Amino acid sequence: LRLHQQRSRLLVLDCALDALDPESEALALELCFRSLRRIDGTAVVALRRPHSATLFHAVCVLESGKLATGGYGRPSDLLRGSTAFHMMMKEAGLSNTGQMIRPSRIKA
Repeated sequence: LRLHQQRSRLLVLDCALDALDPESEALALELCFRSLRRIDGTAVVALRRPHSATLFHAVCVLESGKLATGGYGRPSDLLRGSTAFHMMMKEAGLSNTGQMIRPSRIKA
């Protein structure tokens, strides 16, 4: 990754991991996050599958290019109630957090 070569403090991934299965996607994201933590960096990631949402500090849901109502916050908070994030999770068959990818034990 160029992140390792240039020590960039910002990583932008626009559906870059869509070809991977959810577990491999989560592992790749965690490896990127570990590198970013070392340099106090930030990641902006666009995903089409919500399986890895628990890996993020905050998520936002866009509908037709605009922030959806109830579509921004911590994943655990957004799963309560009828938020856009909660509805998206239900549509993906992930109606509870037990079905989502869990952060692994990768350390910074």
